[in-house]
Amino acid sequence: MRAFLLFLAVSVLAAAGAQPPAAELFPAEVARLVKANGIPADRVGIYVAAIDGEPLVAHNMDKQFNPASAIKLVVSQAALDILGPHHTWKSQLRAVGPVAAGELRGDLYFVGSGDPTITYERLMGMVAGLRLRGIERINGSVIIDDTLFDLPRHDPASFDGAGARPYNGAAGAAMVGFGSSRIVIRNSTEGIIAFSEPASTTFVLDNQLNSVRSRCRGNWRGRIRELLHRKSDGTARLELKGRFPTGCGELSFYILAQDDPGAHLAGAIEGNFELLGGSSGASWRRGKVPAKSRLMAESQSAPLSEALVGMNKHSNNIMARNVFLSLAADGGIEPYTVTGANAAVAAWMERNGIASEGLLIENGSGLSRTSRITPRQFAAVLELAARSPLYAELTATLPILGIDGTTRKWLRRSDAAGNVHIKTGTLRSVRTAAGFVHTSSGRDLLFVCMIDWGNTAAGRKLIQELLAWAHQQGDKMVAAGDPVESAGG
Repeated sequence: MRAFLLFLAVSVLAAAGAQPPAAELFPAEVARLVKANGIPADRVGIYVAAIDGEPLVAHNMDKQFNPASAIKLVVSQAALDILGPHHTWKSQLRAVGPVAAGELRGDLYFVGSGDPTITYERLMGMVAGLRLRGIERINGSVIIDDTLFDLPRHDPASFDGAGARPYNGAAGAAMVGFGSSRIVIRNSTEGIIAFSEPASTTFVLDNQLNSVRSRCRGNWRGRIRELLHRKSDGTARLELKGRFPTGCGELSFYILAQDDPGAHLAGAIEGNFELLGGSSGASWRRGKVPAKSRLMAESQSAPLSEALVGMNKHSNNIMARNVFLSLAADGGIEPYTVTGANAAVAAWMERNGIASEGLLIENGSGLSRTSRITPRQFAAVLELAARSPLYAELTATLPILGIDGTTRKWLRRSDAAGNVHIKTGTLRSVRTAAGFVHTSSGRDLLFVCMIDWGNTAAGRKLIQELLAWAHQQGDKMVAAGDPVESAGG
């Protein structure tokens, strides 16, 4: 009877676009799962409900939790609504001075619009466009115009001390390859060769590796000592010392060699230009492109709907930071700031009948100790998404349980495998998952589980058990007599 009354209440509220139900609903079997994993009930928030409004679990709905990387789902739905799935970003090379006798007589400007997806290959295509236009030498500086974003200086070691890990990179209106460098190491007849991609004039790789005759084992990188030296001007030098097994052939890894994405980009532009046979003059700097500049080369990103696939399935923090900042466009004020992006998300939620009080999205990626959202707010965003014409676009970006992305190894042999689109999040003492459970009836369930507890392994196990339970319950709702429409006329 309690579930039926809640269903009636939610049906009325859903028609008005209101929040999920206020009443507590914590079934004994769910409480047993929580207890069996050693997690106090007051450290867990859970919401499971049919998209049509019938709740199965509604526990600690108004308690604030850190969402970790699961906040990317909220950012994604906001972006689909505010920017549109067709939204693209453009990166441009522009100039003011004339081109004469193969020389650009003046500065070359890279103008960024916050593209979170620009790769080395696309940048190389832009630089090649200069050579195709007959430019052999740049007589001025390479100037990075990243003024669309107004951001404080980013310390990549501030979050967890791992300042060389790519996931700790900064957002930037002008960047390439998420600000990271790919280090390639290979054996050759001339000894060990090591180089970085992209080629760069602001990042130097000092290869001091020695070859050792042995098989290539899983700990090959453990034999290499990486000494990273960063300077205040954004330049960096990486020393590689140690031994590299002959059996390894060619291997690579990524490193956040430079903490300034602008310096990384400038070095890549100059390095690729020289790689194509050109030469440049003075060093790089930041600056605003003049109003009367002319276009030299341009690259346009894939649509937002495609960008979100990489952002969510692989939980790319740098992409999420840039997408989040791009939401500040909704306020119509440049430059875009974190404050403006937070205001845009809050305004979007309020426009859709979702209370935004207490919501804090520090940077959009979830790599944060201060981000906060309640299960009720998360559930309301999921319900909004499920009723949106863009529902398919959102779910296509999320990891599929047991199939791909960050949950490819979860519950692979269960009935739930392949039937859940879910975004997870993990930090120290935080485990979160939010998304959609698909049942054989076609009746999807909304799923939110937020855990603030020190044992994250227990939290992951509980989330997996709840996903399997929710999938079973969805099928039982149909077996109990809920009508299922036939595909035929």
